[in-house]
Amino acid sequence: MELTRKEQEQIKRRQLILDAATVIFARDGYENASMNEIAQKSEFTKRTVYQYFIDKADLYLSVLLPLYAKMKETLLDNKHVYTNGYELTKKSIYAYYHYYKNNLKTFKIMYDIGTVRKITQNPKIEDFLDIDKQLTEALINCIELGQKDGSISTRLDSRSTTIYLKFLLTASFDKLVSVGEYYAAHNKKDLDVFTNELLQVILETIKP
Repeated sequence: MELTRKEQEQIKRRQLILDAATVIFARDGYENASMNEIAQKSEFTKRTVYQYFIDKADLYLSVLLPLYAKMKETLLDNKHVYTNGYELTKKSIYAYYHYYKNNLKTFKIMYDIGTVRKITQNPKIEDFLDIDKQLTEALINCIELGQKDGSISTRLDSRSTTIYLKFLLTASFDKLVSVGEYYAAHNKKDLDVFTNELLQVILETIKP
């Protein structure tokens, strides 16, 4: 069904607001992002912005969800050649790292999801959790394969191992977003070298 001119204009306006919000959330973080500045950058009034989004949390989630969905599609579509479960897990984690390198803006915006989850009951949170669950299940499959073939420790069950591994990776990428350059320089290392060594340390925790 063809959209009316009014509907086309509404879609265009909504996207302009999202584009402006993406820049400002990535630059300033959720708490410091100004709805006034988002409105100004999108060249609309704040009243117009609130016609499309309930509040700042709703706007933030509307920015984050397509970015997170794109990340999921990229990571889950990644075809790995592997010899065992550990190698598959390693390649999956490095795919995550390479996505981080090429999409720093996405990770800067994702950094604030914990804050937003504490302050809103917006149903879009469930959409975020659904994407996160799919990424978690994919990693669980890698861990289970490694535990079956002996390349990954069985000290913990596959779900617990995955949860702790995800926590370590999430915390590491959060820090890399905010102070990675400083930590690398302080240790007299290139950021890429520093991050690769960090990932190796994390991966050591799942070996038998």
